[in-house]
Amino acid sequence: MGAGTPPGATLPKRFCRSAIAAVTRWNSVSYPSNAASKKDRSCRAMTCSVPKLRCNCRVPSNSDALTAILNVAMAWVDIYDRNSTYGFAAATWSAAKDRAREVLVRNLRDRSIVLTTYGDLVEALVPIIEFGTPRNAVFHCLLGQISDEEEEEGRGLLSALVVHKDDLRPGSGFFGGAQTWGRDTSDPEVCWGNELARLQRQWT
Repeated sequence: MGAGTPPGATLPKRFCRSAIAAVTRWNSVSYPSNAASKKDRSCRAMTCSVPKLRCNCRVPSNSDALTAILNVAMAWVDIYDRNSTYGFAAATWSAAKDRAREVLVRNLRDRSIVLTTYGDLVEALVPIIEFGTPRNAVFHCLLGQISDEEEEEGRGLLSALVVHKDDLRPGSGFFGGAQTWGRDTSDPEVCWGNELARLQRQWT
């Protein structure tokens, strides 16, 4: 993942138009309650899931549709920054990462659980940060930072333990990170299996 869009930037209109078209296919999106403005109804004024990152389009002020549009648009923008706290206080961001690590390692050590769904991890973080939905782009940036930090310490890519609830497989972010760190991703199942085995050796 790249350096991403800096706080204060605006989303290009092409993202907004594409997002509007996608809303009909993605009608279950919810919005992080601690990231969205509850007073402003215009697209220009409502804050996206990254604080201070705003959309520069104009659309009707239906709040449900608007929040879906902004979430979908944000999912398509590469915002990953290895050192960013995405507008949250450093202590809050650090606490969320520590809590995520704790949950992932605890579940890994429990043979009746092992893997953690994206939704369950989002729910576990609610007391610290309310991401609102597993699709939240900033939530995935948090996972990316955790994996990078763990890999730097020689403990493996912890994001291998986070999976979709329907197929119990990790998302594309894990495989992108694995490739960045030099893993062979030509066979995704083998790549994922090798990483799980490494994590089990490390933590169990």
